[in-house]
Amino acid sequence: MNAGKSFWVIYVVAFDDTSDSPDAVVEPYVGRELIESAEDAPLAALLRGGQVVATLEADEQTAEFARASVEAEVLRWR
Repeated sequence: MNAGKSFWVIYVVAFDDTSDSPDAVVEPYVGRELIESAEDAPLAALLRGGQVVATLEADEQTAEFARASVEAEVLRWR
């Protein structure tokens, strides 16, 4: 692995399908998580209640840029 680069998973949490209550509201967000290897991405996203959007090998600044880009595209907030 290159110095300063790590594996990151970018994931989206947009709804909660585990709640039976109509009052349960999930605030949609796009997250990023440092992971050991690319194979860990599905589990990392699942544990946070999200869906994998991307897995990348990058430094933290690049991973945050990717997360913000996905957030702008998927949630269309910006």
